Amino acid sequence: MKILGVFAAVIILVGVVALIGCYTFLPAMFEAMVAKNLQRSMGLTSEPDVKLTSDPPPRMLAGKFARGEIEMKGLDLGGVKPDRVTIDLEPFDVDVSESATSRSVRVREPLSGTLRVELSERQVEKIARERVREFRIDGLDLKKDQITVASEVRILGFPVPVSVDGEVFVRNGALAFEPWEVRAVGVPVPKNLTKALLSGVDFGYRIEDFPYDTEIQDVQVEEERLILIGEVRGITFGGSGG
Repeated sequence: MKILGVFAAVIILVGVVALIGCYTFLPAMFEAMVAKNLQRSMGLTSEPDVKLTSDPPPRMLAGKFARGEIEMKGLDLGGVKPDRVTIDLEPFDVDVSESATSRSVRVREPLSGTLRVELSERQVEKIARERVREFRIDGLDLKKDQITVASEVRILGFPVPVSVDGEVFVRNGALAFEPWEVRAVGVPVPKNLTKALLSGVDFGYRIEDFPYDTEIQDVQVEEERLILIGEVRGITFGGSGG
């Protein structure tokens, strides 16, 4: 009976240790491996913040994760530097033994998730200046659901300041700009002149140099920032298990 009691106590102790591992050691280990791999593969100046969760936590022992949250800073997307990039991962499975021996998180299938890219007003202006050649851009102002572009045109040889109010939307996976109103010295310009003034102006932007397959699906304009929302696919963290 004493032997059975000792055996039962050992089983309970093992169970307790495994449960503690679900809450402490395993999440920290996987999060550290994901962070190091992303920093290396994406050329980040610092490790991203990574949080992986299982529901319930013991499912982590089998490599079952209900959610993953990744936040990156210092990312360069084709010369555009977002303030922050976040990825919310959909549920995924990890090959625990492969990950432990390779010291890199090995997922059974490539992952997908929701991508969120936050751009400052300065970066949006940089994008606009680089992509709009037909229209001079002197400044750009982001407000809730609206963008105002400052420019200048010459009338009878004299420079006249103009401003263009409009919205940004997603068209075929890229950002596009639709003007609402043009004002010259604060006075609304007739629509026929507006069309002539903006004739040939084309603005489009897609996320560039992202190591995974991405697609912009929505955009939000806030005070002094623009937020791209989309989907990211094909994430492997350095390899697939199985």
